[in-house]
Amino acid sequence: MSTLMDDIKTTKDALDKARDESIISPRFYSTDYEAMDRIDITPVRAEWDAMMQEFRDDPNGEHFQRDEAFRARVADLEPELRAEFYDFLISSATSEFSGCVLYNEIRRRVNNPDIKELMGYMARDESRHAGFINQSLKDFGVNIDLGDLKRTKKIYLLQTKIYFLRNLSFGKDRLCPLHHYLSPIAKASRASVSSDLQLV
Repeated sequence: MSTLMDDIKTTKDALDKARDESIISPRFYSTDYEAMDRIDITPVRAEWDAMMQEFRDDPNGEHFQRDEAFRARVADLEPELRAEFYDFLISSATSEFSGCVLYNEIRRRVNNPDIKELMGYMARDESRHAGFINQSLKDFGVNIDLGDLKRTKKIYLLQTKIYFLRNLSFGKDRLCPLHHYLSPIAKASRASVSSDLQLV
């Protein structure tokens, strides 16, 4: 049964909400790891190297900070708005952690050094985002057990597509010329999914 926003008062309520399976709830994914391993970034090596240097420099490393002003602002919200805010944070933490799990799994399974390095940085960033959001929820007594989500959420096969889109944060393009549309696969075998993930 779905957890209503105004029912989120405890960590159990938050976890129940994060476990929800609906058309708009964040999902966990597997993908075609062999297809990821075949990606060749040679045509855009210069752009790729520039992007990877930004990842290494990590300019957003100290960007996410929880302080007293942030906590006080949330505490001052009207109950209905605060409930909506909790709902948003729970959904966001679930989504960010889902990305972290997928990117880590890709990094673990591929040998392609370019993709392995990229996935490592992307997993780092998604983990940072999920941790920040969940720690914020913990400040309000409604954090979620991210490890439980990895064990219990259904896994969906995500067709492997890599899109390098405009990076608005830095005001410049990142790898816009490169679009890989890799062949979809009808289903994933159990061998292609980590044993701690549930295949659907």
